[in-house]
Amino acid sequence: MKLAIFDFDGTLFPKQTIPYLMKSYIKLGYSKARYAIFLCKTLRAIAKYKLPFDKKYGKEQFRREATVYFIQLFNKQKPTVVVEFFHQVIPQMIKDLNPMVVEEVRQAKARGEKCVLLSGCYTDILKGIAEVLGIDYVIGTDIEWENISNGKRVIKDLDISTGPKKVERLLESMKDKEIDWNSSRAYGDSEYDRYILEIVGNPIAVNPDELLRKLAEEKRWEILTN
Repeated sequence: MKLAIFDFDGTLFPKQTIPYLMKSYIKLGYSKARYAIFLCKTLRAIAKYKLPFDKKYGKEQFRREATVYFIQLFNKQKPTVVVEFFHQVIPQMIKDLNPMVVEEVRQAKARGEKCVLLSGCYTDILKGIAEVLGIDYVIGTDIEWENISNGKRVIKDLDISTGPKKVERLLESMKDKEIDWNSSRAYGDSEYDRYILEIVGNPIAVNPDELLRKLAEEKRWEILTN
């Protein structure tokens, strides 16, 4: 079986999910008080990321924390509130998908490849988008609904699929399948996607950041831009 593996943030979805969801949260009339708390946490994380006090705290660590902070906006609320919010934002996110990459999904399906949407984004959002595009597999960041099912418990952390962990999650999900990795392809936009790009025979950099572009040029990977 051949795979076509697609990153979400910056690749299939040309924007960054958390800032996009932040704007949508306010635009749709959700709690400004909760948002203010989230914003304070996020600003502290941004300062930590931008200022060179901790050289080990990079972009991926910041994105991990922002992903947790955002879902904490729904602490002690029923899961239906989170689900309804996702249902409100998914249609607009679909409209904002990168048409070039959507076409790559279409072509991959036409070739008989199994499409995988692999991201640190929330699984529930990815599933909504995958359903529309006909993507076969979704690997994302799961929200453990049972931990907040009574509307009283607090979300403390998430098992986020990002960086090297993407490879772990992908290999685990495909362990019972016979994958032709050399004939498979993967799409990513940042240096943190290199781990996935390096395990397939056809890595493709999509509107790559500076570091990924340099790597792609060195390794002569395909580069797509629009």
